[in-house]
Amino acid sequence: MINGLSGYDSAHDEATVPKGYLGEPCLIRTMNVGLCTHGPHIHGNHVFALSDVHAAGGGVICNTNVLELDTWMLPPLGRKDVLLPFEKPNEIPAKAWPPKEEPFPLLYPMHCHVEMSQTASGGQYPQGMVTHWEMLGVKRGVAV
Repeated sequence: MINGLSGYDSAHDEATVPKGYLGEPCLIRTMNVGLCTHGPHIHGNHVFALSDVHAAGGGVICNTNVLELDTWMLPPLGRKDVLLPFEKPNEIPAKAWPPKEEPFPLLYPMHCHVEMSQTASGGQYPQGMVTHWEMLGVKRGVAV
């Protein structure tokens, strides 16, 4: 679940959808209050892992070697703060940026890479931990 919602409800809840413009990063705090491990994954941009809290240790660990992650591990009762950079998505060629035919906002999915999260509710996909993020556009005067 994301903020107490799952499936369609979490994917369409404005409180769970990071939105921003190119170059305006967003801090995302992910917490796992359950007893199984999750693997959040965001399409379009990788995230940067800033800090961790493990249930066993209890203290905040600020990462001094900030790693770029495609998917991150979120163990039971763990917390990880990640930064979504709102960069040009790598799959868009430089010559096609900013997009001229595809209108903003660009929407990219977020989901869990753990099977049981995605096949909740009797095996119906997508259920469980799903949402998306939106790049609203490029602000005037910002170098692309």
